[in-house]
Order: sequence, then C-alpha cells, then structure tokens
Amino acid sequence: MVMPKSVLNVNLNPNQGKYTFDSVSKLLIWDVGKMELHQGRGLPTIRGSIVLHSGAPVPDSNPNILIKFNISQFAISGLKVNRLDMFGEV
Repeated sequence: MVMPKSVLNVNLNPNQGKYTFDSVSKLLIWDVGKMELHQGRGLPTIRGSIVLHSGAPVPDSNPNILIKFNISQFAISGLKVNRLDMFGEV
C-alpha cells in the first residue's frame, strides 16, 4: 500500500505476519505468511497508527489499496498435479 506523502512513519500491530514500511517511497508491505484459520487467530488484521508531518491534513479514511497475493500449490479449478515428467528438454 502506498501511503500519502504526509506520512512520516507507521506503528502497526498485525495479528499475523509482519510488515515493513519504507519512509522514502512511502510503501507499506504486509506479508501475511501462511494463512491457517484453525489456529484461533481468525482472519488476518493489521491495526495501528500513522505519524504525519505537523500541520498535514488527515489522509482520506477510505484510500484505494492494491493487493497482490498468491496461493502456493492451489488451483481454483481443484486440479492437482502430483507429478510432471519432462522428456527431451532443450
């Protein structure tokens, strides 16, 4: 998530995974890690506060965010490949 330019720093507390914040590019990355809902943690959440430049206006409370994720070894179709043999590799 790209934070507004007025953000100096963030102090966050994720219930799962870890986050990094680059104060130069204003990029916040939250790596949720492996999602295992049966561990009693519920859905991954991240809460906290942001530190703004003094006198800066409060950022939009509903910003647009870009989320990228992948699910390793999972296909939406339900198709599972147990083995793949390749012959005549170039």
